[in-house]
Amino acid sequence: IVAGENRFTAYAFNRDNIKSSDARATLTGADSLKRPATAWVLAFGINRYANPAFNLSYSVADAQAFSDQLKTNQAALGLYQNINVVAVKDQEATKANLLAALRRLAGTDSGPLPKGAPKTFAELKPAQPEDAVFIFFAGHGIQLGGQNFLLPTDVSVDSERALRYSSLDIQEVVAEM
Repeated sequence: IVAGENRFTAYAFNRDNIKSSDARATLTGADSLKRPATAWVLAFGINRYANPAFNLSYSVADAQAFSDQLKTNQAALGLYQNINVVAVKDQEATKANLLAALRRLAGTDSGPLPKGAPKTFAELKPAQPEDAVFIFFAGHGIQLGGQNFLLPTDVSVDSERALRYSSLDIQEVVAEM
């Protein structure tokens, strides 16, 4: 619950995948619940892949430009007390590191940094309801079998199966949060 208005909506699906009507409720949180808001910016930019055939030229610069512009715009709006930018570039943008960053923001991993994680990940704290999380990924992506995949720097391209299991599956990220 946050200070001010909180809106809740609940619904269900039956075994035939038919959605129920929405049930709605509104609750007003006390002013004592007010906390300073933080904008978390995760900017992934990959120019250099393990397979040089995948290399790009402008992804790191695009991630930096996005972060700089977002930080400037959000500061001008004044909605967030803190705007924390964590840039993850090239060899740092492994599948393990991408998932580690998201887990830290989700609050499911607050322990020591995993081996090989950028030191800037120590700045990542669990996002609170007042916070906003902006994720920017500049690099390769692919669609296989109707599923979307982001390709981290350490992606294997030996075969479609290797690609599927070593790439960063968007559904996997959502399930982790």
